[in-house]
Amino acid sequence: MHESQRKLTISWKREAALVVRRSALRQPKLVYVLLCNKQLPYRRGKSRVAYIGTTRTGVFRVAGSVASKADELLRTHGVNELTAWVLTCRGRKRVRSWLELERAFLYCFRQKYGELPHSNKVGGKRPGNAFNYFSRRSVESVLDKFSS
Repeated sequence: MHESQRKLTISWKREAALVVRRSALRQPKLVYVLLCNKQLPYRRGKSRVAYIGTTRTGVFRVAGSVASKADELLRTHGVNELTAWVLTCRGRKRVRSWLELERAFLYCFRQKYGELPHSNKVGGKRPGNAFNYFSRRSVESVLDKFSS
């Protein structure tokens, strides 16, 4: 190294880029919701919900999904933060409850906002058996909390 070359400066942000909590590790089969710091426009209103997904492999898939969706979502004007929320439910014999939970959320979202969340491509056309296992009112209540 030449004496005329200066050392590079290290810089870092004061906020963590990704935080994983122990509660996310407890259940591998779960539903997760990605929220933006800003409400996104939909046909019938605005919501902070940008994506609703499911996984059998737990928090590892959630982190990968945040990374893959971040490029698209963080380019949206005014969006500079994504948060992931994990939703779980008790299991039931011969019922893939996490898939039914995702189906219920996608269906309710599509009914309320007229379309799927921005980063979702398919789903939500029919509730299937989802409301045999989950109360529509409780799903809508959680969606309302996420949307505001």
